[in-house]
Amino acid sequence: MRLEAMPIHESKSLNDLEGVDRSVQDLGTYVTRTCALLRKKPLRELSNEELRVAIGQEMSVEILVPIALRRLAASPERMEISTLATF
Repeated sequence: MRLEAMPIHESKSLNDLEGVDRSVQDLGTYVTRTCALLRKKPLRELSNEELRVAIGQEMSVEILVPIALRRLAASPERMEISTLATF
């Protein structure tokens, strides 16, 4: 029996989907600032590199990993080597 993943509304951001703004007040480091911005960006607008960064920071992996896997399955030749190493 195959389990189907819940549909993900890629027009929404992680903050929208989770119903909470998890952006932090102290945006001192590059990674912190980048992650705060990625949480506000609609999922369909995330680049493969942005997905890699977010997954690497363990941000909402239950939402982002299925998106990354669908992109990989649809177009493996377009995925960068550094992106593949994350998965």
